[in-house]
Amino acid sequence: MRHPRLIPVLLLIIITSLATPLQAQIVLKGKITTEKNEPVAFAPVILQQLPDTTRYTEGVITDMAGNYRFGKHRAGRYLLSVRTIGYKTLYDTVLLRKPSIGMTEVVRDYVLSEDVAEIDAVVVTANNTASYFDRTVYTITNEDRKAAVTSLDLTNKIPQIRINRQTNQITASDGSVTVLVNGIASSEQELTTLRPEDVRKIEYYDLPPIKFGLSNGNKVINIITKIREDGIYGSVELNQHLTSPWLNDSFFLQYNRGRHQLAFTANIGYGSWDDQYASDEMEYTLDGVDFRQEEERQSENNFLSPQFSLKYTNQLPGKYVFQARFFPSYDKHSQQTDSRLAFIQDGIGSDRYGVKESESHSFNPTLDLYFWRQFRNRHELMITLRGDYINSVSDTYKNQYALSDDTPVFEDFLNMDGDGYQMNGQALYTKTFDKLTLSFGDYFYYDISKYRIDNTSGYSRETNSILKNYFAGEITGKIGPRFTYRFSLGVTGTRTKTNDNDIWQWVFAPRVDIGYRISPSFMLKAGFVQANMQPGLGQLSEATSFYNQNIIVHGNPELVGGRANQTTFNVVYHNKWLNINVSYSYLYYKNPIDYYYQYEQPYIAYSPINDNWADVHSVHYDLRLSPFKNDLLALKLGGGFSYTKVDSKVLGRVTHFQAPMYYELTFNYKNFSAYYQGAIPCKGLSIPMIYDSELSSAIGVRYKYKDWAFQLSCDNFLTNPESHYHSIENSIVRTQGTSI
Repeated sequence: MRHPRLIPVLLLIIITSLATPLQAQIVLKGKITTEKNEPVAFAPVILQQLPDTTRYTEGVITDMAGNYRFGKHRAGRYLLSVRTIGYKTLYDTVLLRKPSIGMTEVVRDYVLSEDVAEIDAVVVTANNTASYFDRTVYTITNEDRKAAVTSLDLTNKIPQIRINRQTNQITASDGSVTVLVNGIASSEQELTTLRPEDVRKIEYYDLPPIKFGLSNGNKVINIITKIREDGIYGSVELNQHLTSPWLNDSFFLQYNRGRHQLAFTANIGYGSWDDQYASDEMEYTLDGVDFRQEEERQSENNFLSPQFSLKYTNQLPGKYVFQARFFPSYDKHSQQTDSRLAFIQDGIGSDRYGVKESESHSFNPTLDLYFWRQFRNRHELMITLRGDYINSVSDTYKNQYALSDDTPVFEDFLNMDGDGYQMNGQALYTKTFDKLTLSFGDYFYYDISKYRIDNTSGYSRETNSILKNYFAGEITGKIGPRFTYRFSLGVTGTRTKTNDNDIWQWVFAPRVDIGYRISPSFMLKAGFVQANMQPGLGQLSEATSFYNQNIIVHGNPELVGGRANQTTFNVVYHNKWLNINVSYSYLYYKNPIDYYYQYEQPYIAYSPINDNWADVHSVHYDLRLSPFKNDLLALKLGGGFSYTKVDSKVLGRVTHFQAPMYYELTFNYKNFSAYYQGAIPCKGLSIPMIYDSELSSAIGVRYKYKDWAFQLSCDNFLTNPESHYHSIENSIVRTQGTSI
């Protein structure tokens, strides 16, 4: 019996059954070329499913002809990215549509644009290092990750970086460092909570572009991480001293979900020392009377510093980033000093004992906002805004008594409490063309402090403020395959307002940097920069305290801003076992701020003034030597010499020569590592004093087992932690001292 009406239904069922398993059989393929229509070989192409881009879908490498091909994937929206050295990272949203039947192919061809910021890259050497005009990029290997406990440890691959193993603070050999993670403002504390397994690369900018901030000239470390998977991450770090009550502990927790990340960090620092010894001698003449004071002091110091951070991030790689961070902090410090003194006036001496007690605490909540957006045609916009409130209170009492009968012979106190408000932010626009990159933006900073001061001299109120605005533009480009340049021009307007003065100052801030690549591992750089220097609010304060019965200490509301011009020449060389940077610098200061002892009847005052000028000639070197495979043994050296001249309004011409040197030796084998670091003694100038730094050294060993790490370290290893200082020639107060 025939059923003709069932035939179409059966055919539909058969067709549907065939189409159902094949409806996701979609292949994505295409070709990657340059703007010159040249194929891009060996470029990684990543495909991630939207909206959750934290989930890795598939990655392929282009062939010699620039072709790529992904396997069969389900229909849907995907984010495709292409990232390779020398070119802008490309992102594109791809829609794979469901076919009606069978398998289909989607073809997408892409053209990569040259990245001007990377145009003079050199080849990656066997030590996984790549050099560029403005930065060096370190690719992190599995061996690096095994030897590191946190991401902070990975920064030790950089020759210019110094890590304080106790405080986890990092500095550069020639200045401060701004820490970023994926281009967003971060901190050393956050690096201690970031797993080494999550880090792909580290960028160290010795010539950072203004896209990383218009506010300072710091060096920049940018940590580039892998895409994190959804879930909850956490870490605990405990640092305790074995010989004294000291700790620095932290807790970190992060939740990832698609484009969203929520992170919480808690840190607490505590310390107590009761064996700090110091001694000094002081001589001076006041109103024709000769004075001499000899003092020995024993101090007890305590501090407590809890900090918390809550951070929310919403980001789509290559498209936008929004981040909000709130981090309140509290600091409390106290000190008690007991002293024995010999106070001699015109040859007549009296023995005294003294007691000094001081306590201070501050509360500082901060809100930090960051927004970055990339538009079509290689336009970028970055906006940041930060606000701080600071409440601080400090109380100091200093008394001296006759040793014979406990009669008070000197009494002083200083009680201060104040509120400070700070706000800063910037807006920066960047446009990338074929052969150059153009950036311009505006940065503002406002700081106002209101103090209530009660001291031996009486009661007073102070209100000091600084308003700063900086507008700058920058062009980066190249001429030929070897020569790279960067020009920037800015203008800074600063208003400094105190109880007695209201001063406006405008300064142009040009900068020029050029680089010439001699070979893939040999580069020359030169640069010139002019910067504006402003006095701090503390230097402007008229709050007065007594050092002893004849010497007072206060700020100077008459201070004005200065200017600094710096010219540098750099030679950079690296190979598979050596990375070295040698530089010469000439630095000129106009109106530098220095502290002096000056007669201020009926006392001698220790206060800051503007000197005429100062200049510094310096040669500096940083190197890292790693001759064995997997960084089995590595040596870091940093040092040089400098010659300083100051045209002082008080002491005339002052000159000084110094030659510091830092060293560090590290050993890594599987999960075991050890380090030995230190510095040789050096005489440093800080008018009106010359300080002899101590011979310092530290040693530590570390073992890492799965997600746990154990470290044992010893500071001042085989050294005596002792430093000395003395006043420079012609100072009206002649002093020298020792501290341990």
